[in-house]
Amino acid sequence: TAETLKQLYADGLRQFNQVDLFGAVLTGANLKGIDLSGANLTGANLEGANLEGARLIGVDLYRATLTQAQLSYALLEGANLEVTKLDGADLSNATYDAATRFSPGFDPLAAGMQRGGSGSQFEVESVPTAPSRPEPKDVFGSAAVASAPASPKPPAPKRQWMYRGRLVSG
Repeated sequence: TAETLKQLYADGLRQFNQVDLFGAVLTGANLKGIDLSGANLTGANLEGANLEGARLIGVDLYRATLTQAQLSYALLEGANLEVTKLDGADLSNATYDAATRFSPGFDPLAAGMQRGGSGSQFEVESVPTAPSRPEPKDVFGSAAVASAPASPKPPAPKRQWMYRGRLVSG
């Protein structure tokens, strides 16, 4: 929940990758430098929140409220900001890339954002949009081999023939 996130943040935790905060109310929250990469913040209320320098790569902020929020130097590469309320938000020096989605008519450069991606001043690792699946394990807990090694050729079948009414092989 939003309250748990704020408490853990106050306790010093900063990484909340792929957390589900659908519709969370984080109005005025101080989340400076938080890592919410891959999180679901659809419909969340972050009005007046401090997200300066936050890592918001691949975050879903569809229909979220970020009015008067502080997002300077935030990493928004691959984020969904469609139908997001950004009135009065400080987006200066926040980065976006070709995968970042904005509402029609929104101009990220006019808002003071910087284009990231290749050639960016930031080294940004990609974040999966879906949780990665664990590697399959065999019955002994070892990582399973993707393909079994080729087995040696089976021996040539023995020749069989009939001799005096009996089947003989050799």
